[in-house]
Amino acid sequence: MKSLQYILYTCLLSLLFSMAVFAADGQLSFSDPTGKVGEEITVNMKVKSDTPLARVDITLRYDSNSLQFVSGTNTDGGAGTLRVHGTGDNSVANTLAFALKFKAASAGQSSITVEKQEIYSGDESLLNLTHVGKGAVNITAEETSSESAAETSASAEESEEAETKNEGVKLTAKDKSITIMNPGSDVKIPDGFWESTIDVDGHQVKGWVWKADTEHQYIIVYGMNDAGDLHFYRYDLKEKTIQRYFQDPLEAEQKKNAESYPTLLNQYDALVGKYNVQTILSIVFALVALLPYPSSCGRHVAD
Repeated sequence: MKSLQYILYTCLLSLLFSMAVFAADGQLSFSDPTGKVGEEITVNMKVKSDTPLARVDITLRYDSNSLQFVSGTNTDGGAGTLRVHGTGDNSVANTLAFALKFKAASAGQSSITVEKQEIYSGDESLLNLTHVGKGAVNITAEETSSESAAETSASAEESEEAETKNEGVKLTAKDKSITIMNPGSDVKIPDGFWESTIDVDGHQVKGWVWKADTEHQYIIVYGMNDAGDLHFYRYDLKEKTIQRYFQDPLEAEQKKNAESYPTLLNQYDALVGKYNVQTILSIVFALVALLPYPSSCGRHVAD
């Protein structure tokens, strides 16, 4: 029996030792370039390890207001989210390099961060990262000559003098598509809505409609856009258009009033009932006060 236990302990220790030996470490780092508004800036991302690397699958986040994605090594995405996947440039031993190109849109410092990562070594085992950095892009304002500044000022004056036109101006929205998803248990459904279903190309889709409406004009659904972002979206049932859902102040106030209406109605009914009781009691007391008191003289005569 002791021999069997010894063998099992030996196998277990060997397995743990093997896992410790083959758990390779690595580092993920970025360059910190500088550029001017309007210029193209390249951010270099590198994965280094003490063992040969096979491929990566990394999700990055960046500020799309200050940086506009142009292209990248084995990279796709945009609108604030990038997915870097594949082998990249592995010309240097135990290193995978990726070049990400952006156009600087606004002045200031912008960062590129890692949201999630999976990096595989040559034996297809996950790499243990001891350091995960982030990219810092410093963007300076575009230089403006005195001549261009004067032209800008003149254009501004002309714009102020021009008559503002509203009628006849066409507004066109770009095509948008989302993939409807089921929200997780941690996703809060907006207040004032209850569950409903709509028909989308023959498929019954779960959504939510505003409780106070008798004829629903739109429905909100939970979906993922092309960049991989998850949001609630408002779907116009009449015009078949989609926009990201947000609760404007007027709608929030209307919902608040609608939700508090039953309570206010009950309070009103209670006050009316109380007032009616008080009125009835007042009339009774008034009638009692008007009744004649029994005459004491009449009692003496009878006696």
